[in-house]
Amino acid sequence: MDSGHRGEELTLLITLLFDWIEESQQANLYYGNIYLRGAMERYFYFDAMVHPERLLPVLDVCKEWRYQNNSSEHIAIYDRYYSLANQRSSCKKIYDEVFSWLRIMSDYYFHFKSRCRPRAKNMEGRGKRKIGFFTISQRFIHFFQDIEQRFDLEENVYFSSAANSTSIAKDMARNSIFAVDESFKLMFSEFFISPSHKLFPVYFRLCFFYQRISATLHYWKPDVLLFAEGTSHYDELAALSASQLNIPTVRLQSGRAATLHSGYRNMPFDTMLCWGDAFIDRYRSVSPKAMHIACGSPLMDEVANSEPTNNHNSKNLIIFTQPVAMEIISEQDYLILVQLVEYLIKHTNKINILIRMHPIDKNTAFYELARANEQRIKIVNSPEFSLANIMNMGECAIAFASTTLSEAAACGVIPIILKTSNQHSYFPYPENHGAAIVVESLDTAIERIVEVMTNPDKFVEMRRNMQQFSYQFFGPSDGGSVNRVVKLVRDIANNKETDG
Repeated sequence: MDSGHRGEELTLLITLLFDWIEESQQANLYYGNIYLRGAMERYFYFDAMVHPERLLPVLDVCKEWRYQNNSSEHIAIYDRYYSLANQRSSCKKIYDEVFSWLRIMSDYYFHFKSRCRPRAKNMEGRGKRKIGFFTISQRFIHFFQDIEQRFDLEENVYFSSAANSTSIAKDMARNSIFAVDESFKLMFSEFFISPSHKLFPVYFRLCFFYQRISATLHYWKPDVLLFAEGTSHYDELAALSASQLNIPTVRLQSGRAATLHSGYRNMPFDTMLCWGDAFIDRYRSVSPKAMHIACGSPLMDEVANSEPTNNHNSKNLIIFTQPVAMEIISEQDYLILVQLVEYLIKHTNKINILIRMHPIDKNTAFYELARANEQRIKIVNSPEFSLANIMNMGECAIAFASTTLSEAAACGVIPIILKTSNQHSYFPYPENHGAAIVVESLDTAIERIVEVMTNPDKFVEMRRNMQQFSYQFFGPSDGGSVNRVVKLVRDIANNKETDG
């Protein structure tokens, strides 16, 4: 089963189980008056995608649902996860039980560690607006950097959920403030479930983080709090806390929502800034309450504001790799791309190769080819090369099961999708818009690549489709998306009305 289908199936199961808990045990989803269902769903979704056995507490709580249910499809999904959880050895079951409590201890440890960091003072009297940035990893620090630098009239404050907050703080711009944890009291009188309850360790962790982020937000009182993608349980809890403190929340799109999993459902943000109108439709279908506004994509800004760097004497093919994953990409599939490069190097001197390795792809085959063919093959990995840099260097791109091919289509780089399994493409499916080529063999891939490079006039209609696809999903390519985001955020911080 591919990861996309598995994510959809797990989302369905979690939704059904929490529907039942809400109907039969609603109090278990509250901490005081704070509704924790969204945070719980996100927590269990991301945990169970990696460790299916960690869904067991929910499955145990919902055994009655299992025997009341009349849908054979739903029962089959439940039974499959229950079977996976019970295939563990006795030692592993004991370890998992203890581990759930050790996680609580680690939360306390990192809270006290944060409290020991140097603490910046909230200088409210300076009259500056405060822009808050909520992050769960270094990746989102990098995502926010360009936007943050535009807020030169404001005070920028970062709030983090991450245990490795020290390294996150080092990644921030120098003019920003890193908010360390404030002291707080966990309101045990507001607990609705006991320590003996199957969900208690997760429930406790969610309540703990809610109080932790609430105390920190209360101290700093940002005028607006920004989120990147916003699908984790930490994002949910920070947004709920901000809402209680009357702090407006704004979620910025940073991914493509290939699967509308639990993290995208009923998002708690006041405003959701999206790339294009088609993404608004997608997010609104599962999170209708927010104000949705199309601002364009930062990638399109970078492409629009930079000059093409390709050499007219040769054409560049971009290869986006994916790690071997048996449910989607086998080692044999991966070898097809290696053979493609070997063929092009041997049989033509007019096509050079740019290889963008997936961050977790550890295969060394392309590195070896690049060392042996330095004039023809170049590894163009992040962060040395931005995605926009690469798009400006290529005429066409090829990959299997890569969401990046949608960006290629939007940037005017003809995408070729190598179909190696049923799950060969992801939303927004550029091939369905006439904006990508699908091939099913190495020979056909070679033919289409050579065709794109040597006969560009044949693809005039496809390029028109790619332009329409780009505007529909990624918004205007006028180089102004970040400026639009900054203006909207400033308007919200200054209590001005925005048009959704």
